[in-house]
Amino acid sequence: MARSTRASSPPSSSVKRVTRGNVSPPSPPKPTVIKPSREVIRSNVLELHKAGLSYRQIADQLGLLWHTVRAIHVRYSARGGTQDSPRSGRPTKVSSTAAVNIVQQIKTGDSHTATEVAATMRKWRLCDVTADTIRNVLRREGLFCAAKVKKARLLQRHKNARLAFARAHANWTVEDWLNVVFSDETALYLYRNNNSGRVWRVWGAPLDDRSVQGTVKFGGGHINVWGAISRYGISFFSELGDRMNGDVYLSVLNEELKDSLAAWGNDPNLIFMQDNAPCHKRKDVMKWFKNQNLTLLEWPANSPDLNPIEHAWNMVKNAVYKQREITNQDMLWERFQEVYHKVLTVEVCTSLISSMPRRIKAVLDAHGGYTKY
Repeated sequence: MARSTRASSPPSSSVKRVTRGNVSPPSPPKPTVIKPSREVIRSNVLELHKAGLSYRQIADQLGLLWHTVRAIHVRYSARGGTQDSPRSGRPTKVSSTAAVNIVQQIKTGDSHTATEVAATMRKWRLCDVTADTIRNVLRREGLFCAAKVKKARLLQRHKNARLAFARAHANWTVEDWLNVVFSDETALYLYRNNNSGRVWRVWGAPLDDRSVQGTVKFGGGHINVWGAISRYGISFFSELGDRMNGDVYLSVLNEELKDSLAAWGNDPNLIFMQDNAPCHKRKDVMKWFKNQNLTLLEWPANSPDLNPIEHAWNMVKNAVYKQREITNQDMLWERFQEVYHKVLTVEVCTSLISSMPRRIKAVLDAHGGYTKY
């Protein structure tokens, strides 16, 4: 079923444009590969040789050249360890105690940059070193400098609610989650803002308050869109105009959502998810769901990381901004429609929803705090 645009003029707060479609999914992103350290490689070579493998067998298994394996075995089996030999030259200015202090300053948030740490170390007369030396120490201790991750700010009450939600749904299976329709509004801006603070982090460590840059919504040339995903694929979507309120949301429910449910066969097992925006909780909105016999999933506040449609929006936005420059809102709207149909196939939607058990576990592991999602 195809659905055409409902307006020929630029949208206003009272005009909505709707469409729908399906095509093949995009190529999956390449996984990030973390290379093992030299000591780990050396240890693996020695263990495999001790187990009776030949140099060539070890090389094939570890992805090394056979003569590299031989050199590692000859050098480090005679030495009795896998550590690097002591280096010649001037000893380091940073003692082991000072290195511990440097790492603690970063991890506790007392200092945020290498320059600040260097100034503090000089002030405390622990060592007089440059910011570059501090960076080298941090890297040696397993930290790396990364952009702060932008997440909705979590207060303790948010963490408590998220943890309670995760515990209540800890036993839900993928099949249970596939009965949920995940909805959300999003904004697409003419110019993408990629600015972000940077922070030193430990590889693989969970996100904490120091590693996250809280975000707030901001204005500019943009379009606001409502949409949803389910096991059946994408919903009809709507451009919301400049402002979202209860009246606009009721119109979306009566048209886009109602038509989508019908296109999906009015499956009686479907559960609807919406966030806690004030317009979603208005009395006449809640009455609409009751009249439609549509079950609502209670959702914890400030939890976009739990909502798989957020990843769907990111996929769409990446495709929108990837190919060509967008100079006005009409171009942005046309580009959005094109990639929404192209990117969000049934397979992609079900794959995103199937991640829910992992998302729930991540919230449990973080005790309601920030997750990687």
